[in-house]
Amino acid sequence: MPCIGPSGGAAGLVTAIQNANTAGHGTINLAANCNYDFTAPTDTTGTRGGDALPIIRGDITILGGPSTHIRRTGGPAFRLFEVAAGARLLIRGIFIEGGDSGTNTGGAILSARGTVVLKFVTVRYNTADNGAGLSNDSGTMVLYYTVVTSNTTRHLSGAGGGGAGIYSDGRLDVKFSVVSLNTANTSGGGVYAEQGGTATFYRTTLSGNVARFNGGGLLDGPGGRATLVLTLVEHNSAGNGGGIFRTPASGPVILFNSVVAANNPNNCRPVGSIAGCS
Repeated sequence: MPCIGPSGGAAGLVTAIQNANTAGHGTINLAANCNYDFTAPTDTTGTRGGDALPIIRGDITILGGPSTHIRRTGGPAFRLFEVAAGARLLIRGIFIEGGDSGTNTGGAILSARGTVVLKFVTVRYNTADNGAGLSNDSGTMVLYYTVVTSNTTRHLSGAGGGGAGIYSDGRLDVKFSVVSLNTANTSGGGVYAEQGGTATFYRTTLSGNVARFNGGGLLDGPGGRATLVLTLVEHNSAGNGGGIFRTPASGPVILFNSVVAANNPNNCRPVGSIAGCS
């Protein structure tokens, strides 16, 4: 099956999303073993920087695999996907790589009060001021069998730098997934959850993430709430709270049959703030 459109399929994918937005919904099937490469944004109408693809404004499903890649391969800083308020994007079986939102949020995907569902997706090598891999801005983000790895925050704005793997102040559900090897210039190497958001992890691993300040694996920020079920938090590192850091103004961090171990220099901080974690 050939890639959609010319030159690796990028132009055809843009057109397919435009058509689906016009219709209000649509399913786009991408070819296996194809690269959909971008060197410039095609949509600059958003308020948070340019996007490789048209902003998602309907109910759109994009299916790929195996070895389907959507990636930024050069040019100026721009993210790959943005989902508008009330819209929904489901992606299955695709590598999402190389996004760079510069001083903005969401290197690979920004949900701006929309809904994002990822199944069998790998989000890697993306960069942003915060939420380098994924940014959930008061929306809903659900991950199944997904890997978020090797994403990096730069801390360019003077107020960001957190949530290298995932930043969320909405509803975040992560199931049967891995968040690993992400590096935050400030806090929340793997995940940064705050501002009334809820983060739930089920049978998920947070491993090898790094934060310069607090919360190598997970930072539960002001107003955030986190629940970990059958989840492993290990080998993360930070200045403090190598595994999990709970800020004083946050909601509870609840562990059910979960393990927080072998993090550097400690597992959970402040001491005694997370029941069942030393």
